[in-house]
Amino acid sequence: MFVLRLTEAMNVMSSMILPGFLLGLALLVGVPFVVLERTGRLAWVREISLSSYVPSAPYRTTTVHETRKLFGAPSVVKWAALSCFVFGAMIVPGLIAGGIGIVAGGYGVASLPGLVVAAMIWRVGPKLMTKAADAPKAARSAALASLTLNVPIAIGSAACGIGMFAGDRGGELFCVFVLCYALLSIGQALLLRRAATIVEDAAISASPV
Repeated sequence: MFVLRLTEAMNVMSSMILPGFLLGLALLVGVPFVVLERTGRLAWVREISLSSYVPSAPYRTTTVHETRKLFGAPSVVKWAALSCFVFGAMIVPGLIAGGIGIVAGGYGVASLPGLVVAAMIWRVGPKLMTKAADAPKAARSAALASLTLNVPIAIGSAACGIGMFAGDRGGELFCVFVLCYALLSIGQALLLRRAATIVEDAAISASPV
């Protein structure tokens, strides 16, 4: 009876912990992005020139040039910053899995490179949203670290999945999951490099000639 009640209690706790964990991750991603998107608008004041044709006389038009100010980071930079918070937040489940692995037999040490890369990626998000001076350098460094880590993982998981599928040994779904995450991480790294170029170009155009 005691074991049955203990099992039921653990099931209830697990059903409560998972939604709370997912909510915590959502807040960890959403709150910094929303706050920085608002506070960083003034750092991203941009001027654009618009041309329109206004009728000045019958069968004649006059070209009117208008300058407008846009506030906020460009879309690519916003998506890159949001991806930083998403992939950077993976440091939380990574720490949990790594801690369990260390306790279980020291295998959690293998997660250390991923945790370092996740921390580097997280730090880039605020820099992009506020157009910090070192944002391009930080974004390229994080992108390089992510590519260095995830390209071999993608190749290895693909080869492992093919080998397991051919040998009918099971475990292909895990390899597919790792491969998909590695490919998403590679795409995010390329997005960071693009955002770094945009921030760099914006800083050059804003500097006095």
